[in-house]
Amino acid sequence: MDRAGWQDALAGMPPEQRDVYFLPAFHALDEREGSAFAFVFERGSHRMIVPGLRTAIPGTSAFDLQTPNGYGGPLLSEGAPAELAGEAWKAWQVAAAEDGIVAAFFRLHPLLGNRRWLPEDARILVDRKTVYVDLSRGLEPAWKSAESRHRNMVNRARKEGVVVRWNEPEDWRAFEALYEAAMVRLKAEGRLRFDPAYFGRLRAIEGTELACTRDPGGLVAGHVFLWGPVWGHYHLAARRDDSPNFTMNLLMQAGLERAAARGLRGLHLGGGASTSADDGVLRFKRSLGGTLLDFEVALVVADLARYDALVSDWTRKEGRPPSWLLGYRQPRGNE
Repeated sequence: MDRAGWQDALAGMPPEQRDVYFLPAFHALDEREGSAFAFVFERGSHRMIVPGLRTAIPGTSAFDLQTPNGYGGPLLSEGAPAELAGEAWKAWQVAAAEDGIVAAFFRLHPLLGNRRWLPEDARILVDRKTVYVDLSRGLEPAWKSAESRHRNMVNRARKEGVVVRWNEPEDWRAFEALYEAAMVRLKAEGRLRFDPAYFGRLRAIEGTELACTRDPGGLVAGHVFLWGPVWGHYHLAARRDDSPNFTMNLLMQAGLERAAARGLRGLHLGGGASTSADDGVLRFKRSLGGTLLDFEVALVVADLARYDALVSDWTRKEGRPPSWLLGYRQPRGNE
């Protein structure tokens, strides 16, 4: 399905399924990794949509389908008959294999719970916990449910006169540089480093906003939020290495207030920088209160013979089976 058809197919889905992570424009952010692609199966008024990035498998003529950085996975129209999903996956398997796609790797959407639309033979693993702050009862209950350290940090920032500003063009330019410097400082992997073209495409997605704080020295910190029809999402952040800790709390609180003002059901903050339950980033996000959700990943194989051959080749060279779902992509020597 081309992007216009993909967008039209999404338009007929419930609001939760039109979340920003399923948009063609969001998938296009990561097209350095592969080409944005959506399989759409329709029967009558019902449909299944399977979006992702068609990504080349190094050293082969094959591809796999991967969810870009964020959350995604399959979508199924409301009220679809029980047998439709099974028919759709069988059709997907044939079409994907004909297109050279060996398997699909999905980063499932923690709020949508779309694991229920996967085929029975899908392999599903819990990757880590994420944090979701519910705003359905309003902003005040969310504020009261936050830990005292978060509220104290926000109050301190406000007493010191720190101001949050939104969507200033000069802030976007400064944020790009700040983000790159932060990724260098943190020695982040390549998939988390983005060029100016990425930020240009990100700004063009409807519902993308940048919240920043400044001081006489320039940009102190910034957070990028993505607003969908139902939920908001914390997407990217960067801070100057001399920025006070309370700046990050203030920006997160500003995001919650912005989401509440837009009438959204809640703000998804994502997970930690690692899978550890004691991860520092996760602890910070949990200080805002909210609920812990499972972030799951899933594998659906399209061409079993070719998938098994790729995994067997990796196993033979390493002397042990891989632990990754896309085992043929696991780095050599990675435990």
